[in-house]
Amino acid sequence: MPHLGLVALVVHDYDEAIAFYVDALGFELVEDTPLDDGKRWVVVAPRGTRETRMLLAKADTAEQRARVGDQTGGRVGWFLNTEDFDGDHARMLAAGVVFEEPPRHEPYGTVAVFRDPYGNRWDLIQPAGLAAEQAVAAGSGTEPTGNESKDSEAEAWPAARPVTTLRLRLEPLRPGHAAEAFPVFDDERLHIWIGGSPDSAEQLEARYRRQSAGQSPDGKQGWLNWMLRRQSDQRLVGTVQATLLRPAAGRLAAELAWVIGSQHQGTGYAREAALAMTTWLREQGVDTFIAHVHPGHEASAAVARALGLTPTDTVVEGEIRWSGQ
Repeated sequence: MPHLGLVALVVHDYDEAIAFYVDALGFELVEDTPLDDGKRWVVVAPRGTRETRMLLAKADTAEQRARVGDQTGGRVGWFLNTEDFDGDHARMLAAGVVFEEPPRHEPYGTVAVFRDPYGNRWDLIQPAGLAAEQAVAAGSGTEPTGNESKDSEAEAWPAARPVTTLRLRLEPLRPGHAAEAFPVFDDERLHIWIGGSPDSAEQLEARYRRQSAGQSPDGKQGWLNWMLRRQSDQRLVGTVQATLLRPAAGRLAAELAWVIGSQHQGTGYAREAALAMTTWLREQGVDTFIAHVHPGHEASAAVARALGLTPTDTVVEGEIRWSGQ
């Protein structure tokens, strides 16, 4: 009988994808065969899988690159079954895998959504039958009530998704971006308005790892960060970020920031990326936007105005608060 042998996943870079799926998820590298024109036939699979495997296919056209991280339009598109949810969840967290939510107990099993470095959404799931069998084996006899799921969903923050503009691709931040981003941000000129000094390569990677968690350690803030990749040559040019807050029940506010590498300034990238970010945030239910801009930074003030923000009388650490909806 026929069976499903391969499912293709479009990626930006073979080795980057292998690093995640093999090193972080623990998949097996089944095949990595060189082809013509620098292409490779790269196949990975969960260890022990005999049938369905995944082909890591490098995007080589603008249309394909635009689909990286968004092959399913934002839906969960891949389902990774496990017989040991707690063990695999803990191992994946330790390997830096970003989960969008705490584990949920549903009628069909225990599940949590995670995403790969490109933004593709996966379910890590232990089907209900296996969970029940393990509970009986453990002698607990206790079943989840379902209240844990509702509480977790109420606490969950939106997770960053890839966003594409005319010239840029906004990629959800991951620790692996640090090596590529370091030369862009290792520049004293970027700290004229914000103070401080550039991070070392190690500090930058550590910061990206913290920020990639998607929320503050206490869960009171949502952290959304995107790296800006120019589509014409695939170079990183800057970053945008949004810190999410819940000022009141049913309300969602975002404090925005943007940084463009010195050699890429004056191109309109900050405005283009910030507009795309705020549009996406509105779709997630954000109704209030805040930014803090140094009074002498005319370029950032222009971006704030483009977002529909207006300056207030509030000054925080020498920066004027701008706000709007």
